[in-house]
Order: sequence, then structure tokens, then C-alpha cells
Amino acid sequence: MASSSAKQPLSGMERKQKQRDLEEARKERLMQLLQVLMPGDTVLKSARKRRLICTNGLLQDAARCVKYLKHTALSDYRGGMMRSRACGTILLRRQDLHVVESNLGMELFSPFAPFKGYCGQSLRIVTHAADGEELAAAVKRAQVGQVVTVRLVRMCFEESSGCLLSKYVRKELKVSHASPDGKTVLLTCVLTASDTAPLTTSPEFFEEFFKFAEEHCRGPCKVVCGSNVLESLDWMQERMVVVDPIGTDSLVQTLWSLSQGYASIMAQVMVEAIRMYMWVGKDRAGRPVFQTATCMQHGTLKTKWHHFLCAGCSGEPIAVPSPPNKRTSCIHTLLLPEDGGFNPWKVARTIMLVGGTQLEGLFTCVHREQHSEVGHHLLRGGGTAFVRESFYRRDEEPAADVEKTMDANAERGVDFFHLPYVRSDGSR
Repeated sequence: MASSSAKQPLSGMERKQKQRDLEEARKERLMQLLQVLMPGDTVLKSARKRRLICTNGLLQDAARCVKYLKHTALSDYRGGMMRSRACGTILLRRQDLHVVESNLGMELFSPFAPFKGYCGQSLRIVTHAADGEELAAAVKRAQVGQVVTVRLVRMCFEESSGCLLSKYVRKELKVSHASPDGKTVLLTCVLTASDTAPLTTSPEFFEEFFKFAEEHCRGPCKVVCGSNVLESLDWMQERMVVVDPIGTDSLVQTLWSLSQGYASIMAQVMVEAIRMYMWVGKDRAGRPVFQTATCMQHGTLKTKWHHFLCAGCSGEPIAVPSPPNKRTSCIHTLLLPEDGGFNPWKVARTIMLVGGTQLEGLFTCVHREQHSEVGHHLLRGGGTAFVRESFYRRDEEPAADVEKTMDANAERGVDFFHLPYVRSDGSR
């Protein structure tokens, strides 16, 4: 006889009820989980009025929760990326290499306003002249995962010396993302502690700097090599209201007669006729002052020396003569060697040409023992940048009268930029 305590098999109705209870318990557990994941959110208000939990409503809430968590995760990822100091991030417009957005790491990399983090500027301009074409080609391809090595210029103001410092730093830029519409790319790079630390100098640096400058960076120079002369002249003509060099009507006519009607020949002959007087000294605060005078000489025809540039490295903008509707200024910086130490064979600086709040040109000037090298980044309409490189060779013995004027300019401590040209009507 079977034991009376043996379990009796469940009836069909009882099995269905048990299954329903199990499903309700699972749905209740899922609803509790959703309420934890989405605090403060009302989940299935209507379900609480009934004994059974609405399955369709619960599934809708689960899908909504997944979307919410996905959006939150993306927001947290973007926020972390924008706050990162170890990873530099640049959102770049492919059409003209315009920096749409950059993160905290890039702002620390180049903290000088209004070029902080390069936002709103052309990345082509702040890239070394020798690396610009490779950068432009990589952005044009927009191949995710591709790495391009370029030198980017840092700009930092040093309180102790009162100088705006700059330095080219080699970075590997990786194409981390390309937008589906092909309009933007995301570039990233690894940043070290030295990349985000302020640029600094030392008393020893300036001692060597001025020693070399006094011995090798004073005197007249002559152009021995130049590139993209016509483009540079066109670029100048677009922005300036002046056309003819001071007192050079007869000289221009002579040079033009030698050009045989070819503009490129005419431009090159004129460039070769230009002589530059370079001078590096100190202001009253002991900071570097860069000055330049120019004249034109061809055969027996020669103009007087014209002092057109006197600029310190304080970071203050200097007005550049421009048309009424085009405000242009330049800012000088002291360019530090790429290796971090002082290279006794050169004295260098950068000149940032600014139109409104955007960089239009970045000139890197390197003074060496026998010659000076100038690399120009110039930005034309439509965001197209071109490079001009020039080399100036030491020409002859310094002229005492020119340097006397330059000493007086440095003593006054007044920066100026005067074009060595006049209007077509002959007025200054």
C-alpha cells in the first residue's frame, strides 16, 4: 500500500498556475532591476493596479532602459575623452583642416589664447612646413587606423621671463574615426607629461642666446634662394593696400624690362634685389627684440634702408597695415629647439600672422652663423595653405647708422610693423 505522505501529481490547472507564478516572479525581478538602473523613473504605473504585470509594457521599458544606458555610456566616454590629459583629441574638418573641437590635453599642449588647443584654427598652419603635405594627404584619405608623424608647434607664455615661447614637438597623429558623411575626421595622439607641462627657459639659455645673437645675428643679408614667390606676392596683394616699394619707381621699371614680360621672372629678380638687415638685441627688461630693415639694390640703383619691423616676444599683437575691412596683426614668439636644450648654432623665432582671430600665416625664422632660413605658412582663400622657404646669406659688414637706429628702437620699447611699401599714388 502506498504511503499516505507521497506527493500527489499536480493537476493540469495547478501546473499552469505554478508556471504563471514563476513568470510573474521573473517579471517582478526584471521590473525591480529596471527601477534600480533608472532611478527616479516611473516603471509600469498601470501594472501596479493589476495583479499581473504587463509583459509588453515591461519589454518596452527594458528596451528604453538599454537605449538610456547606451547613451549614458557614450556620454561618459566622450566626457572622459574630452577631459583626458594623456590622449590628445582633435576633431578636424577635412575640407580645409579646420579644427572644430579639441580636448583638455591639446589645450595644455598649446595653452596660449586665442590659439588654445588649436580650436578654430587651421591645423595645417600649426604644423611644421616640412610635414604639412603629408598631414593633408592623410586627412584626405581618412583611413581609420592610419598614423602620420608631424611636428606641431606649442605656444606657451612664461611668466618668469615675460616671453611667449614656442616649440615644435613631433607627434604621431592617428586617424581614429571618420564620419559617415566624410566631412570630419577624429585625430588622436599620445601625450606625455612633458607635452602638457609649460615650456620653460633658464638664465643659462638666455646667456647663450644673446651671446650667439650678438656675434652672428646682426648685419645685412641677401636672398640666395626662394620658393613660391608669385603666390606670396598674390597673397600680399589680396590683403594690403600698397603696391610699390619706397622710392623704387625707376628700379621697378628696370627690373620689369629684364623680365621679358614673364611675371615669375620679374618676381624672382625683384626678390633677389631685396636686401634684409637682421638685428637681434634686448629691451629694457632683458627680453629679445627682433628688428628688420630692408632696401632694394640692382646694379647702381639702390634705395635707402627702411626700418619696418621691431618686435619683442611679449605675446602682444602688433598691428599690420591692412585694408579698412581687413584687420591683421602679428605676434612674435621665441622658438625653442626641438631637443629641449639650447643649440648654440642658431637663434630662432616664430611670427604668427593673425587676421581677426584666425591664424593666416606662421613664419619660422632661424638665424645661423652664415645664413638665415625663413619658412612661411600662408593661408589662401578656401583654406588652402602654401609654403614658401627663403634663405638669406650674410652679405657685408654691418652699417653703424642702421644699428644705431635699431638700438634706439629697442631702448624705446615700442613694437611696430611698417610695410616697406607705399601706395600707388606715392604717399607713405
